[in-house]
Amino acid sequence: MTNKTEHIEQLILRSIQGNASVSETQELNEWRTAAPENETWYQDLNDTWNCMNDYVPEFDSQKGWDTFLVKKTKKTPRAIWNVWLKVAAVAACVTIGILMYANNNFKAPAQIEHDIVWKTAEGEIISLEQLNENPTSIKNEEVVINVNQYLDAQKSDNEIIVPKGKRVKLLLEDGSIVWLSAETKFKFPASFHGENERIVAVEGEAFFDVSRNEKQPFRVKSTSTEIVVLGTRFNVDNTTRNIDQTTLVSGKVNIEMQGEVTAELTPSEQFTFNGNEMILENVNTDTYVAWTQGSLLFDDIPFPELKKKLERWYGVVITNNNTKLQKQRFSGEFNKNDDIESVMSLLKISNQINYSVKNNIVNIY
Repeated sequence: MTNKTEHIEQLILRSIQGNASVSETQELNEWRTAAPENETWYQDLNDTWNCMNDYVPEFDSQKGWDTFLVKKTKKTPRAIWNVWLKVAAVAACVTIGILMYANNNFKAPAQIEHDIVWKTAEGEIISLEQLNENPTSIKNEEVVINVNQYLDAQKSDNEIIVPKGKRVKLLLEDGSIVWLSAETKFKFPASFHGENERIVAVEGEAFFDVSRNEKQPFRVKSTSTEIVVLGTRFNVDNTTRNIDQTTLVSGKVNIEMQGEVTAELTPSEQFTFNGNEMILENVNTDTYVAWTQGSLLFDDIPFPELKKKLERWYGVVITNNNTKLQKQRFSGEFNKNDDIESVMSLLKISNQINYSVKNNIVNIY
């Protein structure tokens, strides 16, 4: 194994784990687009990692990865290694699938990596996009799920995981509606019956339209805050590291931190905690909730923030090599039906840039 090969493998691992720096991501993306076999190699390693890591939470995936890579010898040609890799990837998935079926009666659908996934309280993993029966339907990348019809009443938690480029509209057992944005995890019980509060948790971004029940408050656990309501409409966003933001559209909510009420929001108010300070301000709520209607709306934001929104919205990776673009600010609106090519074409005209799109990787220069 050459030093270059080992270096690429480490870049892939850091990327899959979400630990790659900007320069490492750029280097990896350039390597992936340099040749079709590079992208194939990347996807094979990525699939194997997901088999080891996603389906069996208690599995020591780092140790397994190290063992997996060390099996190559210095004399192994790339062609033979690629064949061995594919066989190993399939073997890993099949072995894990058999273990899950035997021990937990799991179902591990093929090609689940980019699907919206439901993890049930029993540990079963379901690809919602591979279900053809009601109450799940897919419309314009939005999956609609009616929990009351789909699950038997139970108090134990379930989890929905939404990947990049997808959205979910969730109908809860109490009549509340929750929209989940891309790259979001949402934990909830199938039933709130017999509980003093209706408690859910979100990691990512979600919009809530809560059914009013004065006897049973609705509590949303975010990364650093908890939002307590009786019945209202609001958006929770903790997609940016160390920033926890709640935007109220209608009704009233209490923001709690460490068990005490920190703020009381009225419509059009937004509460932000950035790890150091708390900010309460009036905002145009349309900017923060338009995504629930299939629109990406942004107002005077820097390019790094726009880049992140586009990556989540369209399920792509964007590498920017244009330093002038990095310093500019943007306002606009894109519809979910606008593909990434249309978006980049508009940016090219308005900002005099060049770009390429290949294998869901966008390079700007």
